[in-house]
Amino acid sequence: MPKKKKLIDENSFDTTLDQVIELLESDEQQFIYLTGAAGTGKTTLIERVVDECGLRKIVVAPTGVAALNIGGSTINSAFRIGFDTFPVTKKT
Repeated sequence: MPKKKKLIDENSFDTTLDQVIELLESDEQQFIYLTGAAGTGKTTLIERVVDECGLRKIVVAPTGVAALNIGGSTINSAFRIGFDTFPVTKKT
């Protein structure tokens, strides 16, 4: 029986990890948006970056469950955005 060909390079996770850490350790301020389907390693990547990067950082997520999973906070909580902060528009 023939072996199945791997679609993803085994080192792609480590390569991505190194690229993220390099971005964060640069002299310029960086914002990284991480997205992907369930089970693709987003939480694992974030945990490794936090462990390996000695810089001060803030880790935020859009939902409470996601924030708990990564040991961060929600976007709204981190930046103190309340539901009442949206301006009311008036018709004239």
